[in-house]
Amino acid sequence: MAHVCETLAGQHINVEYAYSGPGGRNGKSIGIFKVTNTEKASKVLAAPNNMTRRRMGRRPIHTRNSQGANY
Repeated sequence: MAHVCETLAGQHINVEYAYSGPGGRNGKSIGIFKVTNTEKASKVLAAPNNMTRRRMGRRPIHTRNSQGANY
């Protein structure tokens, strides 16, 4: 979901709301997005250069907050 929102934000397309849940095959999830420009969002997300998947995992140690949460 974050990858989709980042991609749309990079093209100046606002996401008004988004829902996600289980239901896809092979452990994938389904996302529903309400955007300001549906046609442009469809073109951006269908573009061949958008098909790369981000590698999910833990952040590198140097980017983690070693002091704990500061509220």
